[in-house]
Order: sequence, then structure tokens, then C-alpha cells
Amino acid sequence: MKKEIRVILIIVLAVVCLLIGRYTSQGNSAPEYVLDSSTETSTVSTTSGKICGYVENGIYTYKGVPYAEAERFEPPHAPKPWDGVRSSRYYGPTCPQDFRSMWLIDGIAYTSQWDDGYPGEDCLRINIWTPGINDGKKRPVMFWIHGGGFSTGSGQEQPGYDGHNMAAKGDVVFVSINHRLNVLGHLDLSSFAKSMHSQATLACSTSSLLLNGCATTSKTSAVTPATSP
Repeated sequence: MKKEIRVILIIVLAVVCLLIGRYTSQGNSAPEYVLDSSTETSTVSTTSGKICGYVENGIYTYKGVPYAEAERFEPPHAPKPWDGVRSSRYYGPTCPQDFRSMWLIDGIAYTSQWDDGYPGEDCLRINIWTPGINDGKKRPVMFWIHGGGFSTGSGQEQPGYDGHNMAAKGDVVFVSINHRLNVLGHLDLSSFAKSMHSQATLACSTSSLLLNGCATTSKTSAVTPATSP
């Protein structure tokens, strides 16, 4: 009799352990990660041409899209239209800038996880995250300009600048940019020529160009990236 009871207890214990293991594994299972970088899935039209990005866990992502062009110390203008489909899957150039001492401070570098990309004056680029494209849904556009005292920084320098989570949780179109900084965007050359009276605000005029495009987009279909008004 004692032997039978022992066998029953062992069986019951085994079943309980199996059930606990099953529910525990279900509760701790990682969510499925889905990445689609095919051109067909993410291609959209902009005012300058077609672009393609990628879809990460349901969020359409476009990076490094030109929103303006400009010669050095010259006012910005709409980018030259391109043919075909432009790949826009990674960040574009960042504005050339001075060395930052914070790069050498281990504690700050650890928390910031710096990603300064590569420098280039062709830095007028926009990054876009949106939950949908061409679905007829009007979404608010959140426009993010990075910090740095108008002299340093970029729209990609820290992981927290990634707009994926904001777009997913807020059902918004999240936009970040790289733009002209320091002397490239704020040097006052008006004393040299009347034609240069607005050079000290080049960076602001460039951002305004993009904001006008964002406003136009949000009024029509806030899911289709616009690179110029």
C-alpha cells in the first residue's frame, strides 16, 4: 500500500512539474522578431522620388533620406529628384564637428553608447519611423532635433534617439534629422556681402524647410514620408 501511494505521489509531482515548466516557459518566451528589408514591402513615393527602407516588427523605417541640398554657406533648396528607388536603410552623413571630450569619459560613453556615424557636408538627412504607409490613416508627426548647442551631435548619436518605440506605442510618425551645425550653419558672413545677410541662420532655415514638409505631410497622409514642401 505504501509503495502504491509513493508511486502516485511521484506521478502527481511529475505532472505538477511539467505544468509549472510549461506555463513558465510561455510567460518568459521572447516575442517574435520580424524584419523585412525587401524593396517591394517598404517602397513609398516622396516629392523627390521613391525610397525604400525596412519593416522591423511592424514599424516602417527610412533613414538617411535627403530633405534638402545646399552648397557651403548657401541657403538650402529642395533635393534634386532621383530616378528609380533610393535605398534608405541606414543613417546618412553627420555634420562635421569638433572632437568632444565626453567621448573619453567612460561612464558617459557607457550610458550614451555613442554612434557618431561618418562626417560629411551632405548631411541634410531625415530619418522616419511610422506604423503604416498608404493606409489612409492620418498620424501626428513628432519632430525630434538632437541636442548639442547647435555645434555638435546628430540624430543617431545615442540609442535613445531611435524612433521605433515611439512610433509603435504612440501610433505616430517619428522624425529625426541631421542638419548643419557650428560654423557651417551659424557663421555670420553678412559683413562681407549683402547676399550673405542670412548666413547666420542657415541651420534654422534648413529646419524650417523640413518642418514645412512635415506639416504638408500631416495634413494629407501622415504616413508617406515627404522630403521637401
